[in-house]
Amino acid sequence: MKRKRKKINYTVLIMALSGLVFLIIFNYLPMFGIVIGFKDMDYVLNIKKALKTSDFVGLQNFVAFLKDEEFKNIMINT
Repeated sequence: MKRKRKKINYTVLIMALSGLVFLIIFNYLPMFGIVIGFKDMDYVLNIKKALKTSDFVGLQNFVAFLKDEEFKNIMINT
């Protein structure tokens, strides 16, 4: 008795993989930016190590950005 080989539908596979890549790029990668915004990170370190070992500072990074004297120019240029 011969076994039948399953036929792989490459069209469906490519469509599913493209959706998965889209989710990773546009949903999960920006989450790292949000986490970085709330931590006091040393960017000289490895990014993976910096995410694990840096202290949580809350909104201090955003307050410092808003109080910066260049904030007005940055917002105008943006």
